[in-house]
Amino acid sequence: MVQVTFEIPDHLLGQFYHAVGRVLQDAQDDGAAEQTEPDMSEWSVANVEQAARVWRKFSPRAQAVFSLLMDNPGIAVPADEIAAKIGLANGRHGLAGVVAWPSRQCAELGLLPPFRFESPAAPNETGTYWMDPETAQLFRAVRQTSMAKSSRLDTE
Repeated sequence: MVQVTFEIPDHLLGQFYHAVGRVLQDAQDDGAAEQTEPDMSEWSVANVEQAARVWRKFSPRAQAVFSLLMDNPGIAVPADEIAAKIGLANGRHGLAGVVAWPSRQCAELGLLPPFRFESPAAPNETGTYWMDPETAQLFRAVRQTSMAKSSRLDTE
């Protein structure tokens, strides 16, 4: 692997993430003929340990996104609305970048991302994100446990 660092204009950030994602997906698809990719599983209450592990790895912004979704289970929230509520300057494009790493971290455990995304119906519209009720319940419990541990450490 090679690390590449360069600057791009803010307004192109979302397009950049999508382009890189397509290139990486194409490379993965090319390798899929040589090796079978394991099936990804849905989250369930049996995945408490895995949920705790990935929750700790999520950035504060990713935790904010998922907190918004888990506090509104089953409700599709427009990407621009999520971005505005958590203060992402690059809107829906910045949001796509925020959820990219958590998606990858979940995939490493053989699990789907804890959210769902529906593409926009028209080019000028925004897609929506949501979390199913069972996954939301699981991650709310993990968040609560994490906050309790954090507050105990702060008082010691």
